[in-house]
Amino acid sequence: MGKWIGIVALALAVIVVVLVLGRGPAQYNVLLISIDTLRPDHLGCYGYEHIETPNIDGLAEEGFLFLDVIATVPLTLPSHASLLTGLLPTTSGVRDNGTFVLSDQFTTLPEIFSELDYTTGAFVATFVLDSRFGLDQGFEVYDDDMGSQSQQSAFLWPERRADAVNDTALKWFARAQEPFFAFVHYYDPHDPYTPPQAFADAYPENLYDGEIAYTDSILGDLLSTLKANDLYDNTLIVLVSDHGEGLNEHNEPGHAVQIYESTMRVALMVKLPKGYRLGGDLEAPAKIDYPVQLIDVFPTVLELVDVEPEHSVDGVSLVPVLKGDRIDSRMLYFESMYPYFYFKWSPLRGVRHNNWKYILAPEEELYDLAEDPGELNNLAPARIERADEMRANLMVMAGRETEALESARTSMSQEDVHKLMALGYLAGGRPKLPENIEPGGRDPKYMMKDLEKYLWGGRKYFDNGDFEGAAGLFGQMVLRDPGNPQAHVHLAKALMEMGEIDIAQAEFRKAIEIDSTHSSAFFPMANIMRQQGKLDRALFYLRLGASLSMETPDVLSSMGAVYVEKGEPDSAIQVLEQALELNPKDPMALQNMGQAYLAKNQPEKAMQWFRATLEVQPRNVKALGNIARVFIQRGQPDSTIYYFERARQADPADATVLANLGSAYCQKGMPAEAGEAFESALQYEPGNTMALFGLAAVRAQEGKTGESIALLERILDIDPDFQPAIGALQALR
Repeated sequence: MGKWIGIVALALAVIVVVLVLGRGPAQYNVLLISIDTLRPDHLGCYGYEHIETPNIDGLAEEGFLFLDVIATVPLTLPSHASLLTGLLPTTSGVRDNGTFVLSDQFTTLPEIFSELDYTTGAFVATFVLDSRFGLDQGFEVYDDDMGSQSQQSAFLWPERRADAVNDTALKWFARAQEPFFAFVHYYDPHDPYTPPQAFADAYPENLYDGEIAYTDSILGDLLSTLKANDLYDNTLIVLVSDHGEGLNEHNEPGHAVQIYESTMRVALMVKLPKGYRLGGDLEAPAKIDYPVQLIDVFPTVLELVDVEPEHSVDGVSLVPVLKGDRIDSRMLYFESMYPYFYFKWSPLRGVRHNNWKYILAPEEELYDLAEDPGELNNLAPARIERADEMRANLMVMAGRETEALESARTSMSQEDVHKLMALGYLAGGRPKLPENIEPGGRDPKYMMKDLEKYLWGGRKYFDNGDFEGAAGLFGQMVLRDPGNPQAHVHLAKALMEMGEIDIAQAEFRKAIEIDSTHSSAFFPMANIMRQQGKLDRALFYLRLGASLSMETPDVLSSMGAVYVEKGEPDSAIQVLEQALELNPKDPMALQNMGQAYLAKNQPEKAMQWFRATLEVQPRNVKALGNIARVFIQRGQPDSTIYYFERARQADPADATVLANLGSAYCQKGMPAEAGEAFESALQYEPGNTMALFGLAAVRAQEGKTGESIALLERILDIDPDFQPAIGALQALR
């Protein structure tokens, strides 16, 4: 066992770093390209014969192709945090998407290049890498604007296609001053697999491959732009993927939960600038079959541009390997906290040493990847000594969580304390890390079939609008795994859509009882309270949810909307100003700010905010409708109709918009158009009393008294106290 502990000690001692002292760096440009969810064994350059990826393959043919590279976490944010800092998640504290933030105590690659007077720019394709999560440190331009794009599923993050990323990236490259450090991120291979039609037609049996082929084509546009602007030859290009995809291996269709090679093995290729000489025995193109990790990219890039290190990182430079030399054998650490954070199952941690791979789980696993690349034969029961040695090394490496915490606590300000709470280290943090490293709870590998059948399966029903079908599957997951908070949250969301608010509340409360440190149940509870008119309770749940995750523009904007409904527009404005500080283009915050000024009876100022909303989101129905209502108050029916018609085009099924449009046509003296709008509203919402009353007025004007009376009686069946209908009915009779 001492031999293996020694390996870890060596690995911890071989530490390189960052910031610039000593030698002046060579003025090469650096381009870091990340393709999300890309399995290397689905690329031509890695031997896959069922796809055409000429641009990625072309980079490999010009440079060095690494054949055995593993991620640190099978998730986008923590994997990219490792890529840009050279740190393991146990050091950086970034363990999951959405709730962890990279602290500014850590130095990123762009920060180093910024210190060297490089122009720095980043262009990312998913909200997961939004600047609020800390990866923007050191970038002059960090383009994370998803625009009008939205998530393709209620359970997935907003994203934008590769061509939308290129729209801004190519403009930046066209005017970027050299030298530059650029980070370009494409997300398309991520689920759901919906490539453009031409690529769907080319890969009808494998849409995942279609997404990869499409991304490759967009990458070709990027590389062509570099060449056209005489930037390509002077640019160091590193292409990576952040994690893989299960594709149903080990019962995992996607990624995040398990840490088998299907989701942990990633692509890595390095294309040197033209004329760059390493001075070793190995020359490009070359394939390197040596186990390395994404944390090694950071020190490798620095050495290639001749930057001397100053601060410690966990990765090691691969420049000796590029020269044809070997580097000392290391333990490579990786993990997934996802099953613990979301389902309260056991977390998964693992280590890799040469061809041996060990996974710490309730039932530990040991694989010889040279003989068993598919990880089908667990050798842990037979190779007890080897498993024990690797487990001991893993415990040492995982134990660095405590070391990182103690280091970070040195000279902490109150702001530092708040950040550590955000990282989940301190009491009251979000979400909580396991109390110890030993595995505990259900073993994820034995829960994957239930997860796929009931939870992931139910999501498909939910996204297709079959909420009853979704609730049935989610309910089965609750029965099979009652201690799973997300099973209760999913069931509650489906019940909300079905109108079963009281039962949904009970399910949300069960989720909170199981795990009160996760925010996913608090925000829906706030919506329920708001619908029920319990506005103080809604604010309570919003504040509690924000304290467990982070104050995002979305949360703050929701608070602002509740304050407007409470009749406290000044409080709303104060909160919404905070939201717009975080994201000046947040459409919900802009729209709600307009609502607040309407509540203050300042329509002119409200109009400024509604128009600002439309600059960001031209089809925002609420902003269009509110502008129309201002014109109603001004007695300008033409402008009113114009904006309600725009709102109708944006959402043809919005009954409220249609009813208001009908009223505007009535005001204009156009009863035929008004009647059509009211009838359309009633197709989508038969009980809309405003549309019924408007249509009754139109029918009375047409001399159809019987129809008008019938419509008014329908209104009173729905709302017996609807005074305008009572008065109209008395007049008609």
